[in-house]
Amino acid sequence: MTATAQTFGQRLRAERKRLGLTKAELAEVLGEVSASWVDKAERGVTEPHQWMKDKAIEELGKWEEFKSTEVVEAPKPMVRLDDLIRLDEPQGPEDDLLP
Repeated sequence: MTATAQTFGQRLRAERKRLGLTKAELAEVLGEVSASWVDKAERGVTEPHQWMKDKAIEELGKWEEFKSTEVVEAPKPMVRLDDLIRLDEPQGPEDDLLP
């Protein structure tokens, strides 16, 4: 069985679906287009310029990398009671001037 060639729009739609993005989300990822543009490109109504095709491929690659990156929670800073400053006490000469 031979694979059939896909248009840019068909490949774009397949990749968008694979990544779980809506047309609006893909437009946001691409940064320079609207959801309407994505829809037209996917349906073959418009044929994007080569620079836009290249940008789409690059941005989708970044998105894939971003999605696959493990998210870890930042460590919480340790605060000692001695480090806490009471807000109702003046802290320096400039605080003495406040009414």
